[in-house]
Amino acid sequence: VSTRYQQRQASLAPIVELIAQQYERMPGNYLAFFSSFEYLQQVAGLLAERHGQIPLWAQAPGMDEAARQAFLDRFVADGRGVGFAVLGGAFGEGVDLPGTRLIGAFVA
Repeated sequence: VSTRYQQRQASLAPIVELIAQQYERMPGNYLAFFSSFEYLQQVAGLLAERHGQIPLWAQAPGMDEAARQAFLDRFVADGRGVGFAVLGGAFGEGVDLPGTRLIGAFVA
């Protein structure tokens, strides 16, 4: 799936379906990374619209320490859902979610 800026609109539905298919094959906690907040919001919105049964939460611009911790606290052992974050942001490195707190990641 091309995620180049010119093909972004065309990439939304295929990315949503890839996330949904993987989640349905193996439910658990996932992180999905995107190159911008705009792209993240477009994919998260379409996933919520088409697959509302999949819990999701998203990084927001300018999150303070408490908001960042609340985002990470959603990743409980044996939990289920998809957290959306931006590449190179607070959740892209230095985050430890051992065991079943995180079972996979998507990188767009």
